[in-house]
Amino acid sequence: PVYGRQILGEYPQEAHQGLVQSLKFLLRGLQDYVSTHHPHGLTWNSKNVVPSDRRRSPHKQQVRDTEGKVDVREMLHAFDAIVISKVVPFVEAAYALDKESLMLQTDCVQRAFKAQRDFMQVVAACKRPTDQVLTTLLADTSEALVEVEEMSDSSPEDRLHLALVASGMPALAWVSVPMNPTGYVSDMINAIPVFGSKIQLEVAGREDEALHVAFVQAFRDMLRGLNDFVRQHHAKGLTWNMDAPEYRAE
Repeated sequence: PVYGRQILGEYPQEAHQGLVQSLKFLLRGLQDYVSTHHPHGLTWNSKNVVPSDRRRSPHKQQVRDTEGKVDVREMLHAFDAIVISKVVPFVEAAYALDKESLMLQTDCVQRAFKAQRDFMQVVAACKRPTDQVLTTLLADTSEALVEVEEMSDSSPEDRLHLALVASGMPALAWVSVPMNPTGYVSDMINAIPVFGSKIQLEVAGREDEALHVAFVQAFRDMLRGLNDFVRQHHAKGLTWNMDAPEYRAE
């Protein structure tokens, strides 16, 4: 989204729009494939026959542990603390700008964090389910993130603010990133200045400059808070509760 919007800003012709849209569909298709077949990293065929010339030195397959000891209360309390101390201030900063499109997108942001909080409840309360069930559990988060992205083109007047949020909110997809989810969230945070700096230049000297600066700062703080949570509780990938029962849909 970051560079796609820059391209469309400089080259508004239909051909360029088609190129960006095609790339978006391509990457979404790749994401669907990875989430379905390799949600926790590349999965090799453990049942394949080993060639005769390699049987003398067998290679033991390394499998990443996806379950561990989980302090349920501590993890959920930590996520709730993010919502109170980081998400709420961002919502307040966004609403303070009094832009309808931005408020609607902010509502999608709230739904996304609510969906991830519900998902964390499941992660803390059960063992890792099958990939098919996992995809279902992540559906609400995915839908909210799609809504955030779709809102980014809803108002040319507020395009920088909308693009800022749309470029950073995929950070919530850290739950599908194996081994180094904090690095993934950091990449989203590092993209903030692309639009944040443009916003500050655009509003420099205006009476409401402080409100726009606060908006950018609050969004960055929100993602940093999320990354602190991931680093503390899921540093090597999403950790399910090994001491909990199997997941059962209600």
